[in-house]
Amino acid sequence: MTKIKICGVMDTATALTVVEAGADYIGFVLAPSRRQVSFEEAKKIRCVIPSRVKVIGVFVSPTTANVLEAIETIHLDGVQIHGEVPVLENITVPVIRAVPLAKLEEAIAYQTVLVDSPQPGSGTVFDWTQLHNVKHPDLWLAGGLSAENVGEAIENVKPTVVDVSSGVETDGKKDVTKIRAFIQTVRSKEDENNDL
Repeated sequence: MTKIKICGVMDTATALTVVEAGADYIGFVLAPSRRQVSFEEAKKIRCVIPSRVKVIGVFVSPTTANVLEAIETIHLDGVQIHGEVPVLENITVPVIRAVPLAKLEEAIAYQTVLVDSPQPGSGTVFDWTQLHNVKHPDLWLAGGLSAENVGEAIENVKPTVVDVSSGVETDGKKDVTKIRAFIQTVRSKEDENNDL
């Protein structure tokens, strides 16, 4: 079963919509970005998210102290790290190593790998067919996903998780209709695959 992460959630109303629509993960961007939320904002939003939906903090080249503070403050279920990776020995939650396709080999040893476009959150699609033969037990896919192309992406890559941000936005804001359509498309693809 392909799971779903909606990333770049910035407010309680959107978090509740994402939960109600059936997402498995919610991502808070904790690095400089137009979608960035403070630890305190994320903590408030976290309060309305049920435990069945896992909360991931997204970082770019963080310090270990920064990651540990976020885990403690927000009660993160996992951390997604782009860029330089800090010392991980004291990090007690799962680490998702996020890389562009060109750097996949560098990340393959991580328990969870997310392959994204070179500019995360940009909505840029990359050639997923290059991942067709990649064997990794927990491969996540991002990079320009939307309701229109996620079915094809699942078919080509067979990721554990599909991760979307800009693909469920209109004019830079999360769009309820697009969130629901994305999740429905993923679930429909699962049903199709289960019928085979």
